[in-house]
Amino acid sequence: MKWTTKDIDTFQREKEYVDTVLIPLLPLSFQKNLSKAVTAGEYSEAICEELERVYQGRLILSLPFTYQSSESYEGHVQQLQSWIESWKEEGVKHVVLLTSDSAWRELDQKLNGVMIWVPAINLHSLNHKDRANMCSEIAKDLSSIFTKEWS
Repeated sequence: MKWTTKDIDTFQREKEYVDTVLIPLLPLSFQKNLSKAVTAGEYSEAICEELERVYQGRLILSLPFTYQSSESYEGHVQQLQSWIESWKEEGVKHVVLLTSDSAWRELDQKLNGVMIWVPAINLHSLNHKDRANMCSEIAKDLSSIFTKEWS
């Protein structure tokens, strides 16, 4: 399920089945790292969209949590934890966070969710079919994380 009116309506009716939210963490940078931030964001979003497709009916894809990578991550952690708590208050049992920003790897213990870090790959040079195949393979690789979380 995606962040659309139709899917949110379904989520609200079927909360007992949709127990997981996936939140992409997307860096924003206006400095020299702009291209790197865009690459990381594109890749994370593509992987999240594939995971949503694979786990449709069990998982809802949240709006991305967008943050300035040049700012202190402590403030980002507090804001993201607020998002997590809000989702849990909505009845979501599992919160999964996906990012290509390695800085989050050191902060995942401070969050009440499962952090997945994937190294960013530039998708721009891939044709549509190769991009889809790669995202599908990555989603398969990540499936054990979801299976473990759900057990």
